[in-house]
Amino acid sequence: MFTCFLQANPTTKQTVGRLQHDFIVDSPPKKEAHACYRGANALEGSSTEKTNRMSANLLQLIGTGNLWAVASQVADMVKVQAEDIVSMEFWEVGVWVQIRHKKARVVSYRDLPCWIRAIGYGISTCTNLDHLQELEYALRVEFQKRTETYSHASKKELLRRIRERRNQLEAKTYDRRHMELVAESYYFMFRRCRCQAELDWAKADLWARYYWHFQPYPDLIEWLEVSWKLQQARLRARGAG
Repeated sequence: MFTCFLQANPTTKQTVGRLQHDFIVDSPPKKEAHACYRGANALEGSSTEKTNRMSANLLQLIGTGNLWAVASQVADMVKVQAEDIVSMEFWEVGVWVQIRHKKARVVSYRDLPCWIRAIGYGISTCTNLDHLQELEYALRVEFQKRTETYSHASKKELLRRIRERRNQLEAKTYDRRHMELVAESYYFMFRRCRCQAELDWAKADLWARYYWHFQPYPDLIEWLEVSWKLQQARLRARGAG
C-alpha cells in the first residue's frame, strides 16, 4: 500500500518534488503563499475574500506546524489512487495536490482528519493571553460560518481547552498574596453555604476558576479542602447535609 506523510513546517523554506514514502514539504514563504492562495481561490472558486482572510488568520493562529496530511487520505478525498498523486504543497487555506494526467486540486484543511486535533494543539501551545483571545474569537466566528465542520461535541471540547489554557496562562501572573486573598474569599463563601448543594457548587466554582492558579501553593489547596470538609461536617450536624 502506498502511503505518504506530508507535514507542514513553519520555516520559510519551500521544498517541492515527487512524492516518496517519507516525502516532507515545507510551507511556502509568505509572499509566495499569498500568490498560491489566490491560485487556490481560482481552483476552488467558492470562497469569498472575507472568508478567506478569516481562514488564513485562523491558520496562522493555529500554526502550520500542527498540520499534516497522509497521501492515501488525500487521494480518497479527491477520488484518485494514491500512486496518481505527483506532489502536494501546503498553501494558506489548503493542500495543493498535483495529480498525474489531471488538473490540480486543493483540499481544504478543514477536510483533513487532523484539523480538529491541530486546533487543539494550537490552543495548548499558546504562550500568551492575547494570542489565545485572538484564537478564541477566530474560532467562534469559524463555528458560526462552518457549522458542517464542527460537531457540538468538538466545539464544546475546543472551548473547554481554551478555558483551561487561559487558566494556565493566568496562573503564571498571580503571586502568592493574590491567591491568599482568593482562598480567603472562598473560605468565607464555604462558611455561608446553608446546604450541601450550595457547598458543592462553591467548591466546583473554585476549582473551575482557579485550579491552575493554586497548583504552586499546595498549602493553600490543603487549607481550602479542610475548610470545605469542616463546613460539610457542620451542615451534617445541623441536618442540612
